[in-house]
Amino acid sequence: AAIDAAAWNALSQSEKAEDFADVASDFSNSKAAPWARLREANSYLEVGLRDAFENREKANTDLKKAKAILADLSKTKGPTWIVQQGRFGSARARAISRSVTGADSRMKRRIAPSVQLSS
Repeated sequence: AAIDAAAWNALSQSEKAEDFADVASDFSNSKAAPWARLREANSYLEVGLRDAFENREKANTDLKKAKAILADLSKTKGPTWIVQQGRFGSARARAISRSVTGADSRMKRRIAPSVQLSS
């Protein structure tokens, strides 16, 4: 019970993905651990979405991290709600990743024909 209380306290004070990862690692046997992993994944997802417009390389890195965590959560034997959120988050992460990589491909196809190299 004391470990769970400490884990929930640490989780409530976490603000970014790395903080949530630390809670999940430090309190891996607590009831808060899967929630910390979910918050970690959602943090990466939010940052990846925000960065998709300015830094696609970083966005793809964060989205890959989110997808990996969410895939793990969707396969756990943890609380049903965590498994469901893992599946939902995985679908969101895949959709965002496709949008980011698709936007890159579409942009390259539009720019390439208009670029002329001088000789």
